Amino acid sequence: GKELLMLTETNGTSCAFMASRDGQMETLRMLVEVGGKELLMLRRDDGVSCAFMASLQGHSDVLGMLIEVGGKELLMLRANNGTSCAHIAFQNGRTEALKVLINAGGKELLMLTETNGTSCAFMASRDGQMETLRMLVEVGGKELLML
Repeated sequence: GKELLMLTETNGTSCAFMASRDGQMETLRMLVEVGGKELLMLRRDDGVSCAFMASLQGHSDVLGMLIEVGGKELLMLRANNGTSCAHIAFQNGRTEALKVLINAGGKELLMLTETNGTSCAFMASRDGQMETLRMLVEVGGKELLML
């Protein structure tokens, strides 16, 4: 039952986290049917969520399903250092994932900064992700570049 799905590894890694990381849509769908939003909101000890991992890996289809269940609240979760799912997608040039994130999280998600002040624009610029940097400017304009 649900209580089994809510069990995590010692570092907080859940079964939904692993399915999200690996892009396992059908597995995740079954897990969500039983565990619901509560399961998706679990985070590892470092604060990383299943939405973060789907963003890191560029699984836009998984992100879509996570958003359907967890909503914007899930997207706004950040790792303990303040890194958001948008930061990690910008850093890794995950354009398809970013389209999903921007559509659901909007400018509010893109305005988040890490605890040290690092912005999404910084992450995209640092790693030369020109396509994602263009996306950022289209959505937020100069304001997001000034963070």
